[in-house]
Amino acid sequence: MARKRLLIATVSLPALLGCGHALAQETVTTTLDPINVQERVESAFGPVKGYVATKGSTGTKTDTPLIETPQSISVITRDQMEAQAVDSLNSALRYTPGATGNLYGTDNRGLGLQLRGISNASGVFYRDGLQLKESNFTLFTALDSYGAERYEVLRGPASVLYGQASPGGIINYVSKRPTEENLREVEFGGGSFNRYEGKFDFSGAVNSDKSLLFRLTGAAHMGDTQTDFVKDDRIFIAPAITWQPDADTSLTILANYQRDRSGWAMQYLPAYGAVIPGKDGKHLPNSMFVGEPGFDSYNNDQASIGYEFDHRFNETWQVRQHARYVHLTHTEEGVFGGGLTDSNGLEPSSGDYYRYADAGGTKLSGVTIDNQAQADFDTGPLAHTLLVGLDYKRYTYRDYASEGTVEDGFNVFDPVYGYKIGDLTPYTDTDTTQQQVGLYAQDQIKLGNWRLTLGGRQDWSDAKVYDNLAGGYIPEQKDNAFTSRAGLVYLADNGLAPYVSYSESFQPVAGADSDGICSCPRPADNTRSG
Repeated sequence: MARKRLLIATVSLPALLGCGHALAQETVTTTLDPINVQERVESAFGPVKGYVATKGSTGTKTDTPLIETPQSISVITRDQMEAQAVDSLNSALRYTPGATGNLYGTDNRGLGLQLRGISNASGVFYRDGLQLKESNFTLFTALDSYGAERYEVLRGPASVLYGQASPGGIINYVSKRPTEENLREVEFGGGSFNRYEGKFDFSGAVNSDKSLLFRLTGAAHMGDTQTDFVKDDRIFIAPAITWQPDADTSLTILANYQRDRSGWAMQYLPAYGAVIPGKDGKHLPNSMFVGEPGFDSYNNDQASIGYEFDHRFNETWQVRQHARYVHLTHTEEGVFGGGLTDSNGLEPSSGDYYRYADAGGTKLSGVTIDNQAQADFDTGPLAHTLLVGLDYKRYTYRDYASEGTVEDGFNVFDPVYGYKIGDLTPYTDTDTTQQQVGLYAQDQIKLGNWRLTLGGRQDWSDAKVYDNLAGGYIPEQKDNAFTSRAGLVYLADNGLAPYVSYSESFQPVAGADSDGICSCPRPADNTRSG
């Protein structure tokens, strides 16, 4: 933000009004050019200059300094991502404590996410504070990192603010938003495995009074991967518009579309040849592909549109409403290794490899909305930031999958491709509907160097699963839970901020798993963490 300061210089000049006359004063006023004084105030929802953020919204849903939040939070800023050449969530988490982005090596699906030792991506990924729900077969975690202003990683239970969430923590993808300053950025690059990419980022004001702002971010890349025959192509575009008719009101519309065309970069190789020397002392190359090039894909089309509405009534009260609609279509097919057919211990006499075929997909759509009211007031020596909210989410998705055999004869030490794939037999086909309503309240209290955060939430959730293969509904699952949170921080004069906290997690699991086995009805996962 810029402020203009006007400097006025006054000069006194003597004038001689004849011999013996008194000395008079003549005042001359000179107006100098304005001097622009640049003042940058960091916001929990905006860019960070450098690698260290001082504010974040994920831990409290308010614009709160990180040092005053009684929970462990890491912020991966845009500057840090640029310096480390981050191109995915996996690479963004490389230097984040308590987080692992990819447990499965060359896997390019966005799976393998681990927070605080919990190897489960369910209920982890959020965009701008609203959850991006996964299905049994695919996730939204592969959302292009170039569209992110920052990643905020909150470790530990967060159900008081977000409802169904992993007890290990959540990751919040904060989207790039329109800016008043003009931004014009275009990049081209290339890399290993015939990779070529282009990026652009444009932003600025549409009109002279800067009440209407825009931003258009896009990225595309194409190329191969470390694994033979596996492509990695993507198109990503994210338009955004902000309308701010006055200083107390703003409406931001955020949208994105992403198209991924890839295959199975993760291969299931036998230990014989991969870890220990194989036939005739041979080792399998890192690029080894054990599938069929004509039957190998992992494709996603995802899109979303949403808005963030903010209005301040007075110095005490302000309201916010954030909402989003998402849609995802996913298809996959591949041939996978099941083991060396003549294996006897660790020394099979040949490299004949048993393989099977699998194919499936997901069609998912959902809507989430979060209504918040915030009051900032004092009661005697105590300063309060009171937040109350009501949120709702509803997701519907269909998961389907089939499997079949592959003609025998493939040898990992002398690979030849083109074997016939047999007829595929469906083994799962379910339609799932999940919805949740949550009512929550939080009070952040300040007294001197002390910061106390108290919160509570009541959730009601239900899930319906229709098994298309069995021709009937799986018993409906209903869960409800009250979760609470308390945290106390002391802001020491030397810059340290020791804290103690207690929080609870609520994460019911719905329906059948990827093998078609029903996991319901089952109790909610109500996990406490201190």
